[in-house]
Amino acid sequence: MGLPQPIPHMSLDEFTEWILTQDRKYEYYKGEIFDVYAMAGAKANHNLAAINVAAALHAHLKGQPCQTFIADMMVRVEADNVGYYPDVMVTCSEDDRTRQSFKTDPLLIVEVLSALTAAYDRGKKFASYRKIASLQHVVFIDPEVNSIDHFQRDGDRWTLLPSGADHLDFAEIECRLATVDVFMGVDSTDERASRP
Repeated sequence: MGLPQPIPHMSLDEFTEWILTQDRKYEYYKGEIFDVYAMAGAKANHNLAAINVAAALHAHLKGQPCQTFIADMMVRVEADNVGYYPDVMVTCSEDDRTRQSFKTDPLLIVEVLSALTAAYDRGKKFASYRKIASLQHVVFIDPEVNSIDHFQRDGDRWTLLPSGADHLDFAEIECRLATVDVFMGVDSTDERASRP
């Protein structure tokens, strides 16, 4: 049996075309390609939190020009030469409505954290996301400890909103999402605390 062949470096445009021919999901970071499935498998709590947020946003935006997408839609961050798959994203861009395989102008991005991806999501990904001019909100959800960090753009700065709020406000789309709904059905037992 031969060794797996490395994926050659390619441009973001080449990657966007190449990914359409693949049966696995990859993320793109400045010429390098990473196998998303090799990074981590999602647990039930992760999926439930993502579905709860996506379903609430999708229902709220019904009949409006904004659209909600889940983890299989890429966001291209042109300013940073990267392509990621956020767990949930909302875009209200007319240009994005014409793009079928990726979006570039999200208003809101939600990442549901896992022990294996939290540092990457909060680090490199968040640094890239902040370069998207249209982006107003980035939300990190930790379903293992039922915590939410909601960052909101304030001019050129990003502000971490106070934790412990009973809702998330997204004024641009006139949406208020109760945190209890985010964690509906999620087992709040912190698995990390019970590990030896």
